Formats: sequence, structure tokens, C-alpha cells
Amino acid sequence: MKNICSTTQPISPAIIGLLIFTLLSSLMPQLVLAQSQTGKPVTSEYDPENLRNKIEALTTREGIDEGVKAKTLKYYQSALDNLANTGEFNFRSENYQKALQQAPDRIKTLQNEIKQTQQKLEKQKQEDFSHIPIEELEQRLIIEKGKISNLDQQIKRLDALLTEQNNRPQQIRQETVEAKQDLDAARNKLEIPPTAVESKLEIEARHIHLKTLIESRTAELKKLEIEAASNPLRTEAIKSELQLLDIQKNLLAPVIAAIENTLSERRQQEAKEMQEALDQAERELADKHPVIQVVTRDNIQYSRDLQTITAKIEQSGEQKNKIDSKSAEIETDFKSAERKISLAGLSPALGKILREQRRNVPTAGQFSFQSQTIQDETAQTGLAQFKVEDRLKQLADIDQELHRIMDSEVDSKLPANERMMIQAELRVLLNSQKDLLNRLSIAYTTYLRSLGDLDFARQQMLSQAEKFAAYLDERLLWVPSSAPIDTHYLIDLFGSFQWLLSPLNWLSFTKDIVKAALSKSLFSAFSIIILIALMTIKAKVKQQLTAISNRIGKVYTDKFSYTLIAMGDIFVLALPLPLLIFLVGWLLVDNPHVADFSQAIGAGLQAASIPLLTLSIFYRLFAPEGVAQQHFQWKAKNAGVFRKQIAWVRFVAVPSVFLTELSGSPAIASHSDNLGRLAVIILMLSLAAFLFIILKPSKGVLQNYLETNPNGWLYRSRYIWYPASVVIPLTIIGFAAAGYYLSALELQHKLIVTLRMIFISIIIYDLVLRWLTLANRQLALKNARQKRKTAAAQSSKPTTTGSEDNVVTAEEELLDIPKINAQTKALLNVFIGFTLIIGSWMIWRNILPAFAFLDNITLWQHLVMIDNQEAYQPITLTNLFLAGLYAFIVGVAIRNFPGVMELLIFRRITVDAGFRYAVNHLAKYLLISIGFIVVANELGGSWSQVQWLVAALSLGLGFGLQEIFANMVSGIIILFERPIRVGDTVTISDISGKVSRIQMRATTITDWDQKELIVPNKAFITEKMINWTLTDPTTRVVIPIGIAYGSDIELAHKVMLETVRSTPLVLQDPEPSVLMLGFGDSSLDFSIRVYVSELGHRLPVTHDIHFRINHAFREHHIEIPFPQRDIHVRSIVERPTSEPTPIFEPNTNIPSY
Repeated sequence: MKNICSTTQPISPAIIGLLIFTLLSSLMPQLVLAQSQTGKPVTSEYDPENLRNKIEALTTREGIDEGVKAKTLKYYQSALDNLANTGEFNFRSENYQKALQQAPDRIKTLQNEIKQTQQKLEKQKQEDFSHIPIEELEQRLIIEKGKISNLDQQIKRLDALLTEQNNRPQQIRQETVEAKQDLDAARNKLEIPPTAVESKLEIEARHIHLKTLIESRTAELKKLEIEAASNPLRTEAIKSELQLLDIQKNLLAPVIAAIENTLSERRQQEAKEMQEALDQAERELADKHPVIQVVTRDNIQYSRDLQTITAKIEQSGEQKNKIDSKSAEIETDFKSAERKISLAGLSPALGKILREQRRNVPTAGQFSFQSQTIQDETAQTGLAQFKVEDRLKQLADIDQELHRIMDSEVDSKLPANERMMIQAELRVLLNSQKDLLNRLSIAYTTYLRSLGDLDFARQQMLSQAEKFAAYLDERLLWVPSSAPIDTHYLIDLFGSFQWLLSPLNWLSFTKDIVKAALSKSLFSAFSIIILIALMTIKAKVKQQLTAISNRIGKVYTDKFSYTLIAMGDIFVLALPLPLLIFLVGWLLVDNPHVADFSQAIGAGLQAASIPLLTLSIFYRLFAPEGVAQQHFQWKAKNAGVFRKQIAWVRFVAVPSVFLTELSGSPAIASHSDNLGRLAVIILMLSLAAFLFIILKPSKGVLQNYLETNPNGWLYRSRYIWYPASVVIPLTIIGFAAAGYYLSALELQHKLIVTLRMIFISIIIYDLVLRWLTLANRQLALKNARQKRKTAAAQSSKPTTTGSEDNVVTAEEELLDIPKINAQTKALLNVFIGFTLIIGSWMIWRNILPAFAFLDNITLWQHLVMIDNQEAYQPITLTNLFLAGLYAFIVGVAIRNFPGVMELLIFRRITVDAGFRYAVNHLAKYLLISIGFIVVANELGGSWSQVQWLVAALSLGLGFGLQEIFANMVSGIIILFERPIRVGDTVTISDISGKVSRIQMRATTITDWDQKELIVPNKAFITEKMINWTLTDPTTRVVIPIGIAYGSDIELAHKVMLETVRSTPLVLQDPEPSVLMLGFGDSSLDFSIRVYVSELGHRLPVTHDIHFRINHAFREHHIEIPFPQRDIHVRSIVERPTSEPTPIFEPNTNIPSY
């Protein structure tokens, strides 16, 4: 067991002493503050205790002006702070003085320990771990790794301390200047005589304040002087300690490696032995009972699973070690870069090193597959462990499981001896299986833990890499990579051209092409066949383009697929030459046996093929009567401007990209500053000229748009975006000329990628508009059919002026194509705009680190729960901008959602206006809710923070605005349950009309007089309502009619029934009826009952039936009686002729009741 002990030495006393000194330095302010508060004397003529007594007495003193008291207390408090600072500075001075005296001895001691440890490292012998059990080796490995981790923490802490000490000299100089300025200012103020308005208390307090300030600044200057003197020695001591810790870490590394190798060999040997045992057991199964074979095979499978999971554990450990090594490398590079930049600044040589490190920094995309693999493996392992645990539960009682298997799997008719043998063997196998499952369960747990550690290490490494990348991105743009352009540049450029045009180089290039083609003859032959095929079908593709051109624009032959086919044809026509150039370049680059010049030419050809293909496609796209004009409706002038400029730009841009990539090849990097810089300058000049011409407001492609929209933001800001678009390439030229060639190269690359993204966005925009145009054409045809259908229906109706169904709701009208078109275009503009913004940000984000300051501007903080702990999370300007962005997106989506739904869904299916209205409004409320939640979450709002406020508001609003809330809830119920729909005819209370609008609070009903009545939604839910058209618009019309007594009832009934049946708008199913209801006062009462197909037919049918019945009764001499009244005169009183006749005289004989 003695081998378990570590072979390394404990940390030296000198290191412990240095750590104690560092700890004391960090605790100085607290120690000095404690000293001053306990009243211990400090180096000053003033006593802190007396000052505290003065403050206390002055605070309780009455009769003093409050302004004087406040000023005096402020002076005394400042004096106390000055005394505390003086004590702190004196304390630090003493420690720095001790460090200055003890540092040489400590450094000497550290150097001796370094020498001794280095000798141990050189003489270190590999320890023999072959006789130690695996369990003890694993414990030893954990101990040694713990020591390594402890050393890493100490190294990390000392690295931070060393960085601080390296930065201190400059800070000391700055602090010394500030302290001297404060000291001179305090002495000058002390010499100024007091004014007459100052009181005695104020003068004394000011005097004490200035004296203590002078003492504090004097002590600070002394401290800074001693700190500056001791800084080199203390820095040297820290460096020595770091060196010692590195050697101790190197001393532990072979031990850990030997243990890991031994464990790996042991496990491989065990796996081999286990595999042999499993193979032997599998061979011996042939003559066994079937149940024995099944259980044995299960055990064999469990054993193999154990081997597999053990191998995976080792593999994940190796991956974690690699990631840890990479993380340590990134951290070392990060610290080294910080140290070099802080000491030496940014030089061209350092800039090249940092750029190379920036290119090698890992990104999240490189580990995305590994992350997904870890997640999948974790899920599968968890499922397998669940199955193992489930099987272990079954084996908790071996006897019970054994009896179950014997009863169900073993024939009871077998002899007893044979059954006993099977049972005994099964018991052994089940015990072995239980042991295997326990080990497998532990292995699964270990593997899950190792996967978690691996994922955590990956996340830590990526986090460190992101910080390092951000640090470099903030600085690399301003690192010069070459000398500015001068006369020496022209001389070097001449030499580079001589190298480029050298006949020997091109002769070697010719030989290398032949050699590369012959080395991959099959691929070369296949490539030639493809190129020949492309050239062969060129004529056929042009014919297809012409045929498509003849079909575009015609109502019944135009299709959106023609545009896609035409785009594909253009791609095929532009492909042969770029493909040939790319393949030649690939053959040269992929062949390691060709010359450096040939490889550089190959890299240039590969890079040049992409802009050549892009420009060729656009050149054909803007051809006369081409896709841009016919399919995308571009004006001939604008397409001609683009085509004319692309025609000359491609002959400049493609060679420039070729030269840039050629000179940037690592094998010939010496010509990069000459040829590459010239190519970048030429390319940016051509790009500036291209943008100057096509974007010119008076003659460019935007001329018509600017003239038709003089009040738009694009027109008003033309003097900003137009010069900026031309100045950006010229700025890149300035970078290249000033010696920032690599920065200019990166800016050029990002600018070209941005332009490609803009042109692709324009193509996508035109494609969507093309599809929208065809979709609108279909909607227009649908409108035309609807008009014809409506006209036919109206022509079949009799013209009746008395109809009440003259109300037409907005949703029943024809589809508003311009409105739908405008809504879709608005959404498309927003989508393209945000795509360009996000794409530009993704392209330029590592060049524009200045925007990172938004995350540092905290507006407010909110409380969140992180790992079950409360913490304050800041809300920054970035969150505010994102919240505004989300609100804008939601607003645009709410405004334009109906048009998009009409184009994408409703035009393809048959739905009524009410359903369309309900879907649009429910979607609107849903989008508002989502937007509110997203914006509130971005601004720090959470339900836990506002739930009590919501409860209180709900209680208050429930009483004050209960009717409004009831109407809002009722509106939601109406939209979901749909008891009424837009277009329905309803009667509620004394209001009848058609539903024209359903909103959150109220519903609009348009009555027969075209008046809009606003009815609260609550009324439709709580009151009685008649919906005449909810499920079936068919309604019954009841017309009462009477005939005179003595008329022929049978004839009258027959006449009325025939008349009703002959009325045009009366439905025959349900069948109309005529019923005699009774004997009235003056007539025989009949009731005519008929059904009409819609509510608008009720009055026309009533009117028509009245006319027809009246005419039929006259023809058959059937009388419609008038109401009859019989008047009985009881008595008449005679009056003398001389008396006037009263106008009215009551009958006194009528009895009173």
C-alpha cells in the first residue's frame, strides 16, 4: 500500500509566506479600519476619538444654523476618513518595506526549490502500478488529479496577481500625480485666510480636514514610492512561484499518465478475458435446457453491455481530457495576449499571431454535433439504466423469480433429478445476472456522470473561447499588418509581378495541371463529361427560356413554376465556365505534390469561380426581355443599368479576387502585402464606381421610386445613404494603403458577403411579389365569378322595394384585393428588412464590438430565481431595444394577419365570412397576448412579481368596471361559441338587423334603416335573442286573413292554397298550408303559413301573397268583410226647443259599477 502515497513534495514555506502576504495585502483596508475604529493611535496629530466626540456633541447641540452644522459635520467626517486612509497607507508602507527587505531571500529560496524540483523531475522514475488493484488505482488517480486541480487554482490565482503587478507601475505613476495635485491643492487652501462669513466652528473643522488630508496624501505618496521600489522584486517572486508550481505540475503529470495507462491496460485485459469467457459460455450452450440458454444469453448480453459502457466511459474521459487541454490552451493564449498587449501594445508581428489564434478559436458550431450526440447518448443511457433497475427489482427475491421461471418455463413432467439440476444451474445464473446488473447500473451511473462532466467541460471551453474571441475582435481591426504604401511598396510590387509572370512558374503550373489530372483520371473524366453535357444542353435551355417567355403574362397560361424553371435555366447557362475554373483549382489544391505556385493558382481559381458564377447569373438575369423584366416587372431602364455595370465589373472583380486569394496562400505569403493589397484597392475602386452609378438618385435604379415617393424616408435621406455607400469601399482602400491590409481584407470580405445577401434578398423579394401577383390574379377571377353568381341570383329575384334585406356587411362583399396585397407587401417588407438587419449583424458582429456597450448600460434590475436562489438580473439597453423590436413585429403581424391568412389559407378552402372573421380576431387576441408576454419577459416582468398587483387590480376593476369586463368576456365567448356570426340576422329586445362587426366589448348591428346600433356583448349571452340564420336561414311566414260569413269555405280554401303554391319565392318543401283558425266577430279567420329560403324574402313574399289573394278573391267573388259594430239606443229624452242642446249628456240610466 506504500505506492498509494504521492511522490511529490509539499508546497514550500516560501510559497506559503507569499500567499499569506498576498492575503494580508487584500485585508489591509479592513485591518486599518478596525484599528482606527478601536481608537488605537495612528501617525497623526489628531485623535480619531476626539473627532468622534466632536461629531457627537455637534449633532446633539441646539441653536446652531443647520447649514453651518451640516458643513461642519461634513468636514469632521472627511477628517475621520483621511485619518483612516493615513493608517491604511502607513500599514501598506510597512508591508511593502518588509517585502522589499524579505523579497531577495524569498526569491533565492524559491530558486533553490525550483532547482531541486527540476532535478527531481529529470531523475523521476516511472512508478510500478502493476500489482495495485484497480479500485486502489482509481482512488490514487482521483487524489493525484485533485493535486493537479489544486495547483491549477494556485497558478490561476498567481496569474491574476502577476497581471495586477505588471499593471501597477503605470497605475502608481498616475496615482502619484493625482496625490501630488491633491496635496498641493490642500496646502494652498490651508494658506487662504478664513472669510468673515465663516463661523469659528466651521473654520476649525475646515482646518482639521485640510491638515488630515495633507497627512493622508503624504502617507499615500510614501506608500506609492515604497510600492514602486518593491514592485520588481514582488513581481519576480510571483514569477518564481509560478515557475515552481509549473514544475510541480509537470512532476505530477507522468504519475497520472502512468496510472491511466495501467488502468486502461487492466481494463482491456479484463475485457479480453471476459470476452473469451463469454465466447466459451456461448459455445457450451448447445446441450443446455432452453431456459438455461435464454438466461445465459441474457447474462452474456449484459456482460457485453458492461464492456461497451466501460469503453464509452474511457472514451468520454479521453474526450474530456482533450477539451480540458484545449480550454487550458485557450486560457493560456488569452492571458498571454492580455499580457503582451498591455506591455508592448499592438504591433504588426503580434497582430499576425493574434489573427492566427483568432482563426483557431473554436466556435459553438464546431461542437454542435458533439452536443447533440451527448444529449442522445444521455437519453439512451437513461432508458437502458431504467430497464436494468426494473430487472433488478424482479431479482430482488431470487427464490421467487426462480420459482416463477421453473413454473412457467420448465416442463413439470421432467424427472425430479433433472428439474433439480436445472433449478440449481438457474440459481447460479440468476445470482450472476444480479451481480452483472448491479455492476451495469453503477457503470451507467458513472457514464451519465462522465457525460455530464464532458458537456460541462465543453460549455466551459466554449465560454472561454467566446470571451477570447470577443477580446480579439475588439482589437484586431486596429492592428497594422504591413508598412504604409510608399516608394518601397512600388519596388516590392514590381518584384511580385516578376514572380507572378515568371515563365518558369507557369511552365511548372502547366506540368502540375497534367500531373493532377492524371492522378485523378476518373474524376477528371467525369468532370469533362459533365462540362460537355452542360455545353450540349445549352441550346435546348435557351429554347425553353424562349418558350416560357411567350407564356408569361397570359392569364390562363402563366404559372409561378415558370419563374423557378427560368431561374434554373439561367443557372445552367452560367455554370460551365465557373465550374471548369473551380474544378481545375480543386485539382491543384487537393494535390500535395504540386509546386507552391500551382497551389496558390489553384486557391485563386477556386475563389474566383464564385464571383464569376454570381455575376454571370445576374448578367443573364437582367438581359433584355429576360427574367427581371418579364417575370419581376423591372423597368427596362433599370435592368439595362444593372446589366451594363455588371458587364465591366466582372472583368475587374474576378481577377482581383483571384490575385487576392493567390497572394494570400500560406506558401507564398511574402507577396500578399504587394499583389494582394493592389488587388483589394482595385476591387474596392471598381465597387465604389459600381455603387456610384447604380445608386445615383438622379439617374440610378432608384430614380423612379424616389421621384414617385418624394416624402419617403429614402428620398429624404438620399444625401446620407448615397455618399455612405460610396465612402465605405474608399474607407477600405484607406485601411489597405495605411498598412492595415489584413483588416482591409476582412472588411472587404464582409462587404462583399453583405452585397451578396442584399442581391439575394432582392431576388427573394421579387419571387414573392411574382407569386403574390399570380395569387391576386386568382382572387380577381374568383371575384369575377362571384359577381356573375350574384348577378344571376339577383336577376332571378323579383324587384321589390319593400325588402328589408338591403343591408350588406363588409365581410359579405367581394374580397378586397388591393388591401390584401398591401398587407402582404407590408409583411414582406418587414420580413426582408429584418432579414437584412439580422444578416448584417451576423456578418459584421465581430467587426462592430462597440455595440457591446449596450449590455453594459443597466437601466434597472429585477429579481429572478437561479438554481433556487434569488439574484438580481440587469435590464440593459439591449433588452429595451429587443422589447421594442418584438413590439414592432407583433404590431405589424396583427395589422397584416388577415391579408396573409386570405392568401395562404382562406383562398384555398371554402369558409363563410363569419368563420373568417372569428379566426382573424381570435388570432389577433392571441398575438397580442404573445407579444405582451414576450415584451414583459424581455423587460424583466414575471408572473411572480405582478400576481399580487394583478389580484388587487382585478378586485378593484371587478367592482368599478364589472360591466366592461363582462362584455369583454362575453365577446370572447361569442367568438369561440359563435352563437352569432358576422352576417347573421338577429333580433334582441326591440332591435333587429344584421351583425356587421363583432369586437371585444360590443357588437355592431345594422338595422333595416342602415343605422348602426352598438349592442354590448353581454346582452347576447344573458338575454333572449333570436338568430334567424344560425343553422338554417329558412323561416316561416304567417299571414292572417278573413272571409265574410256565408262564403264558400271549400272554395276559399282551395283558392288560397293554389294562390300560395303559385307564388315564386314560396318553398314547396316544407309544404305551404292554409288553416281555418276559428269564427271571428265579423269574419271566418284563416291562417296562411308558408316557408321562405332566407330572411330577405319575408316581406316580398307577404307583399306578393296579399296581391295575389286579393286578385283571386275578386275573381271568385269571395268577400273580405269589414268589421261590424251594432249600436243599441236604450232611450231618448225630449227637450224643450228653447233649451240649447248639450254637446254631451251622460245617460243617467246606465248603472254605475
